[in-house]
Amino acid sequence: MAVRDVHVGKSQTERDVYARYIKKQDYEPTINESISLGDSDQAGQELKEPTELRKRPTSLNERIEDHIETHWLEWLLAIIIALISYLSFDTKIDIARIYERLTSQFQALKELKDAAKDETQTNQAQQLLLREHAIKLQNMEDSLKESKK
Repeated sequence: MAVRDVHVGKSQTERDVYARYIKKQDYEPTINESISLGDSDQAGQELKEPTELRKRPTSLNERIEDHIETHWLEWLLAIIIALISYLSFDTKIDIARIYERLTSQFQALKELKDAAKDETQTNQAQQLLLREHAIKLQNMEDSLKESKK
């Protein structure tokens, strides 16, 4: 790489010297600024509005980005509403399952209570029958003892 290819900034004194040099120079335009444009009463091709209605082709990614940039709030609200709808529907299903399980457990508990009550009554009846047999046996033993005497 040559030294002339490298850009190096100028110091303040160099800038001042250059500014004085430019001020001393006479103004000589390098381009003829007086361009003659003919008078015209017609609009040229450059001044017309474009008549072509076709838009320039854009990629799918650009169209999606533009759509999201313009409609991000609608998409956000739609996603939130969809999420809330899904969660409420899922919650209703879960609540129905829990209710069904509770109902079946209450029914099973009621059946167990009824069975326990029936068993208690059967047990009491058997206890009474045992007492009755014990009393009869006692009476029979007493009558046998009296008859042996």
